[in-house]
Amino acid sequence: MQKLLTVLFLLTHSLSSHAEALRIGFIDYHPIVVNTQKGPAGYLVEYVKPIFEKAGLTPHWRQLATHRALIQLQQGQLDSFFTLLKTPERAALVDYSSVPLIHAQSAVCSKPGVIQLPAKKVLRIAHFLSTVIPKPLQSHDLIPVTPEEVTQRMLTMLEKDRVDAIFYVYPEVLALSLAHTKTALQLECHVFKEFSMDVYMGYSKSMTAGIRKKLDAALVEQVKSHDFRTYIDSLLKEARIKNFHKIDAMVRDFELVKSPK
Repeated sequence: MQKLLTVLFLLTHSLSSHAEALRIGFIDYHPIVVNTQKGPAGYLVEYVKPIFEKAGLTPHWRQLATHRALIQLQQGQLDSFFTLLKTPERAALVDYSSVPLIHAQSAVCSKPGVIQLPAKKVLRIAHFLSTVIPKPLQSHDLIPVTPEEVTQRMLTMLEKDRVDAIFYVYPEVLALSLAHTKTALQLECHVFKEFSMDVYMGYSKSMTAGIRKKLDAALVEQVKSHDFRTYIDSLLKEARIKNFHKIDAMVRDFELVKSPK
């Protein structure tokens, strides 16, 4: 009888563990999310770990491009995707967390004094390959950079004057990356107060209601008690960064106005 009870317990525990597994996709955006031999790491990964723990879920990570993740979410091959911008087209395919995972304000960062607004000359602006670019910046020379070590590579491009500026969705993270280098590079970031990006967790429409409820409740609790901005600001304070300066700006000031012929 004791052996039978033990077998039943192990079987129930095994089925329960399987039911609580979460197939979650992510895109490599160093250093926010980084794929390593031991799995994903980075600032955002550390921030969300308590969410999975509170929800009692074990993430099974998959690195995927966003378009592939959307297909797998739609087909039920993926339960969630880490960082997803909300659009009407995507909303027809997937569901979203009830609150954003990240509320990010974008910026254009350069060496001090390089950018004079309103813009009167074309700037060479590096950006992460899949980043949504505000329309006023599209009048400049945009240089997409692929994911591998993307932030460090863009900082190197800026330091060596291969570009004039970097468009970045979270300038504080760019500053943290700068703090981990040996460069004397100074950053001056024009932060767009009117152009923010809400980044959500995407859910498959076939995700079970129980798992969705637990995951979303844990996410809401985490964001209310200690949002991602508070977490990053605490890291900035610890790093004592002095070579990073923010300036309030309007994205429309970057739009080049063509001279009349």
